[in-house]
Amino acid sequence: AVAFAEEKQAELVSAGVNLSISHEEKTVVNEYRQRLSDAGLSLRQALVNALDEHNTAVSSVTVAQAVTEFTQLKESMRLSERAMSDTRSRLGRFADDFGERNLATITVKDLDRWLLSLKSVRTSEQIAPKTWRNYRTQLVMLFKQCIAWGYCESNPATLTQSPQKADTAITVLSPNEAAALIANASEAIRPAIAIGLFAGCRVSEIQRLDWAEVNLETDLIELQSAVTKKKFRRIISIRPNLKAWLLPYAKASGALSPRGGKWRSEFDKAKASAGFAVGATSKGKPWGQNAMRHSFASYSLQAEQNPGRIALEMGHRGSPQVLFDHYVTTRSPKQAEAYWSIMPEQAGNVVAME
Repeated sequence: AVAFAEEKQAELVSAGVNLSISHEEKTVVNEYRQRLSDAGLSLRQALVNALDEHNTAVSSVTVAQAVTEFTQLKESMRLSERAMSDTRSRLGRFADDFGERNLATITVKDLDRWLLSLKSVRTSEQIAPKTWRNYRTQLVMLFKQCIAWGYCESNPATLTQSPQKADTAITVLSPNEAAALIANASEAIRPAIAIGLFAGCRVSEIQRLDWAEVNLETDLIELQSAVTKKKFRRIISIRPNLKAWLLPYAKASGALSPRGGKWRSEFDKAKASAGFAVGATSKGKPWGQNAMRHSFASYSLQAEQNPGRIALEMGHRGSPQVLFDHYVTTRSPKQAEAYWSIMPEQAGNVVAME
């Protein structure tokens, strides 16, 4: 028995020497054993997880560097200046606040707190839900790319809170309001407003539209995929009154409308001259979001009774229901007739129909 005990003691001593477990390591194992058990983790799992996190952090970069590299990637893809401006603005703000933080250490809670803290630059009030979603979208794209680059293992932005979309009122201009808007517009922006009212293009699409895409011989507007929001080509018929508004300004090529700040100032002047409020302090009727596009959808549907065609022209392939859900309000045949009769020489004399 004594010999057996001495043999086993020698084995234990030998094993201890071979394993080279220090006193500190034994202490750590004893200290965390219960906590690991409570967490449902083995010592091996805990060590593997810790090493993976460490290796990811080591191979990662700062938020500022990640934003710079992501922005450069987008620039090399030759996106529109509007899209690039949005990326630079939103992710630039993120980089300003988290610049030297290691990207791999950014958590869902970090992003949620940041998004909730954002204030409008102009009003110092909390950003609107739509703006919140736009910031969140940029973060999702940034972290998705960083996963591909090996800078992080997951995308915390996808798990952040996203505000529910509010039911936005469908605003349609009366024939008289539409006539006043285009009649009071400067020549610099009048063709663009005509396209908005009588072709239903989005403002962002109008700002990218070139005269070369407006064919007044075939009476078709061909929006290239680089112009449209959904990135697929669209064909829109040029109705007779739209043609009458475009003919005096037609060119073989060149930008159809002002860009950037010039667009905003010219459009605001036209709205103000037509009796709409411009800015929070000015007097006048409120201007509804997408009012020109909504007006086109409502009046063309009443006049033509062809929701499939109108949905295609507006960029909603195979989905006329989208028109009824988001764009169309009931217009009478008389109102539709007045709207599609708005011509350059008659714009100031349209019968008032609210």
